[in-house]
Formats: sequence, structure tokens, C-alpha cells
Amino acid sequence: MSKEKEKGKLDDKWSEKDEKKKTKSASPLDSKKEAMAELAASLFLIEWTNTALDVYVKQIRQNYLKPLKEHVTKLKEDEQKDENQSMVARLRKAAEKLNDWEDSHRRSQYTRNMACSNKEI
Repeated sequence: MSKEKEKGKLDDKWSEKDEKKKTKSASPLDSKKEAMAELAASLFLIEWTNTALDVYVKQIRQNYLKPLKEHVTKLKEDEQKDENQSMVARLRKAAEKLNDWEDSHRRSQYTRNMACSNKEI
């Protein structure tokens, strides 16, 4: 009898496995639906992550970058624009002075060269 009981247990195990296989293979539409649902969920997650990253970057810039820049330069953003304009004006004046100096230096060299060439003649 023990052999018959063991056979019955084995038969029960095989029948459970067969039922699982039947349920899996009997519904190919369900597996396609599950795959489509998983794909849709993945696409949603990717889109959400992209928008969340954009919002996160904007918040970081607004909350940290602007105040840090103001703290380091000791100027507010409007004052920085004015400071930049005045710096540009100072650089232009310096460039003009440099050009004037180069022109006067060239003229003096030219006059020296002319004076030397006149002495030789």
C-alpha cells in the first residue's frame, strides 16, 4: 500500500504541474496584454523621470545657484547687470588708451627712423 500511496502523491504532483502548464499556455492573449501593460508602464516611467529631472534642475538653479552667485559676487542680479555694463565700458576705455599708445609709439618710431635716415643723407 505504501507504494500505491507514493504513486498517488507523484500523480498529484504531475497533475499540478500539468495544470500550471495548461494555464500558462492556454492564455497567450493574457501574456500579450501583460507585456503591453508593462511596456506602457515603462514608457510612463521614462516620461515622468524626464519631466521630474527638468523640474529638479530648475528648482536647484532657482534655490541654490542664484543665491550662491549673489553671495559670492556680493551683488544682486540687477546690480550684476549694471556692474557688467560698467566693466565693459572700462575695458573699452582701456582698449582705446592702448590703441592710442600704440599709435603714438609707432609715430615716434617713424619720426626717429626718419631723423636717422636724414642724418645719413
